[in-house]
Amino acid sequence: MSVSGFADLPLHTGHVPPWLYSRMVKLSGLIVELLVDEHGIRDTIKLFSNPLFFQAFNNIIGMDWDSSGSTTITTAALKEALSKKDVGIRVVGGKGGVYAINTPVEIDELGRVWDVDVERLKLMSRLSAKIDNTALQDGYRLYHHAMIIGSDGTWAIIQQGMNERIRYARRYHIWMENDLLNELIRVLWVLRVIMRLTWLVG
Repeated sequence: MSVSGFADLPLHTGHVPPWLYSRMVKLSGLIVELLVDEHGIRDTIKLFSNPLFFQAFNNIIGMDWDSSGSTTITTAALKEALSKKDVGIRVVGGKGGVYAINTPVEIDELGRVWDVDVERLKLMSRLSAKIDNTALQDGYRLYHHAMIIGSDGTWAIIQQGMNERIRYARRYHIWMENDLLNELIRVLWVLRVIMRLTWLVG
């Protein structure tokens, strides 16, 4: 896995009015339902790993502010919408300590209804956060982490960091098949085998 794209967005204050948010939820669900019907689960999720598609989706559902809130509000609306629809796609995680940290618990809950590799999904979630928050160290502190998961095991991650000094946020998009993550997983498995062999020999 590696970052498949990113978008820089200005930090803005304010809130989306409830009447608009409720419409965003309805539109999100309807659009994803149509996308799945036309393109299937895998390709629909892959679309969200593209920052340009995400921004267009964000605008078409009514969040026409190209600001930091576009990430958090759009993923929240998408999460709420898909929790009410049986299209084979769910969103876990979200903004801040409560939602982002709860991602593994929500993945476990999905594992009780879908035949997906829960442990691998949780590992991907953790590694994605580490890549953006620790490995890149580009000055943006991660505060939003959402994972879009399909019933077929497909996944993409949308997360966002904040640079308070320059008043900008940076949204990162991660697609499951990008090479860097897969290479990192192979290295981790090799290290695990080496550690086990060392323990057995020692």
